[in-house]
Amino acid sequence: MEPWERRIIEKYGITAAEYNAILEEQGGGCAVCGKTPAQNRQRLAVDHNHKKDNCIVRGLLCTFDNSIVVAQHLDNPKRAAGLAAYILNPPGPRVLGPDHRVPAATAAKPRNNRLTATYQAGLLARDNKPAASRPGRREIR
Repeated sequence: MEPWERRIIEKYGITAAEYNAILEEQGGGCAVCGKTPAQNRQRLAVDHNHKKDNCIVRGLLCTFDNSIVVAQHLDNPKRAAGLAAYILNPPGPRVLGPDHRVPAATAAKPRNNRLTATYQAGLLARDNKPAASRPGRREIR
């Protein structure tokens, strides 16, 4: 068994076969943007909802969508539509079943506070200015 297989079993309660089944269910790529693992240059991340008492595996996401999609989808309607479809109908429960739960130690882990603070600072700085005019931001096309 490879280290990544042990990690997803311990952290998310899924096997490599279940990971691959989710990947196949969502078309072989990121559930939001469709980027494949080859395009991502690494395996897709297992996304879960961080709810302590009801944590589920939602699906697999590319590095970008797993890390900062919340901050970026505001400027990209296509990405926002993909995100909405993913949140409303995630592939994980279709493959794993509605009763699958992520182990409690992973479910209770807090989100990355640095990214949350960056996102909140971005919202406060918006002032109806185009993204390119805000420091540290670039226009997304």
